[in-house]
Amino acid sequence: MTMLTYEIEAKNIPHSSGNLVLYTVVTINPGGLRHISSVGRNMFETFALAQAEVDRRISKEVDGA
Repeated sequence: MTMLTYEIEAKNIPHSSGNLVLYTVVTINPGGLRHISSVGRNMFETFALAQAEVDRRISKEVDGA
């Protein structure tokens, strides 16, 4: 089974009240291709939420769902 890897990137988004930091989950396939399937769905307000999404994806992969 081929396992994907994931990275979490911090992105500074200009905002009227200053810069807003959003964390983006990036999927990396075995060939090294980086992919963000849906920017809105993959952006989180805290690192912990992004990490929870990575954990969810890994468990989904392991379970074969």
